[in-house]
Amino acid sequence: MKYFRDSKNEVSALRADGSQDSYIKPDMVLMSAAEVEVHINPPLTAAQIIEQHNAPILAQMDALDIKRIRPIAEGDTAYLATLNSKILALRATLK
Repeated sequence: MKYFRDSKNEVSALRADGSQDSYIKPDMVLMSAAEVEVHINPPLTAAQIIEQHNAPILAQMDALDIKRIRPIAEGDTAYLATLNSKILALRATLK
C-alpha cells in the first residue's frame, strides 16, 4: 500500500501497484514509512500510559481488600494491619 496525506490531514491508502494512482490529488503527499507507522500505531497517550501502570497495582489492591474481610470479621488486628500496610505501599506506587 501507498499512503498519502492531503491538505486536510486525511490519510488515503492506495494500492502499491499503481492501479489506483488516478485517485491521487494534487494536494496529496506520499507519507514516509515512519509517518505510516505512527498513523497505524499511534503512540500511547499519557492517560493510557498511566492506566497501564496502575491496572496491575489496582488488581493487587483489590485482592488485598478481599483478604481483609476475614480479619475484620474475626478481629485479627495484627493481620489486618499487615494487609493495610501492603495496600498503603501499593497506593504509593500509583501514578
